[in-house]
This record gives sequence, structure tokens and C-alpha cells, in this order.
Amino acid sequence: MTEVKETTIPLNSFMNFYHESPGHHADAFVGQIDGIITLEDYILAFFDSPIFRIERAILSLFLLKRIKQSEIKELASGHGQQFALWKTKKRNEEELLLEVEDSQIRTWFHTKQEQANKTNLYFGSAIVPNTTSKNTKEDIGFTFRFFMGFHKLYSRILLQSALKKLKRKNNV
Repeated sequence: MTEVKETTIPLNSFMNFYHESPGHHADAFVGQIDGIITLEDYILAFFDSPIFRIERAILSLFLLKRIKQSEIKELASGHGQQFALWKTKKRNEEELLLEVEDSQIRTWFHTKQEQANKTNLYFGSAIVPNTTSKNTKEDIGFTFRFFMGFHKLYSRILLQSALKKLKRKNNV
């Protein structure tokens, strides 16, 4: 079983902006897999992993519309800019940064080939300060701080589920 661990945010990544900005929260988790995994393969595996399928079902109820497999494929390939609540904020060959529109939430995916036949898969989140607060101090807010422990555990579980799906697909 591949270990998923919390890690430092890579310096030149899309997430580094949030990591370096006062009042923001940014985290990153990483797991390594044998083989060369593209960002498209990673996105497909992540959003169609058994754990995320449960979240998709809940989101479908919340949005009052079914989230289709074709939407995942469009986002993964770069042809689609939106998936469920997320909208593409930035993208390149190795990274995808999504934002939940009109919210403080950002979601990040990154693939990095480390060795000849190994890929590191990064997953992270950022929370930007609440700009509607009357408090002048930039802060992510009580609710996000309160659920941070659960968020970090769930992030590890999501990444682990995507890694397992990729391993099954690649017979690793």
C-alpha cells in the first residue's frame, strides 16, 4: 500500500501563492505510484474513485442534478472548465487548480515524475480569508479551522483511493 503523507507545497506550484499569502490556509498531500501518470489520468481516477463517488452522489443531491462521467472526462482532458461546484482557475500540463465559485475553497492536483518510472501525485486545498467578515484581520474563519482535522484525514483518504484506482488500472 502506498503511503500518503502531508508534505510541503512545491515552491513553483500554483498552491505556493496561497501558502505564502497571510491569512490563507494551504495544505498538500503526496503519494507515489509506479509508472508515468498524466494529469488527465490522475483527475479521472480521483473523481471516479470509490470514495469520491460517494461525494459525487451527495453533490448530485445538493445540486439537484446528476454529475455525469462525461463531465469528469471533459475536465480531465482540459476541454471542460467546470465540474460540479468547481471551476478551473489555472491549468498547465502537470497542475490543475480549481475553485468553488463564490467561496473560499480551492482544490489542487499536481503530477510530478520523480524517477524514470515513478510519479508523485499531489492533492491539496487552499482556503482564502473570508472577505465578507467585519473583522479586519485576514482569517479563514472558525468553521474551516474547526473542521481542519477532518479535512486533512479526508484528503488523505481521497488521495489513497485515487492511487488504488490507478494501481488497479495499471496492474501495479
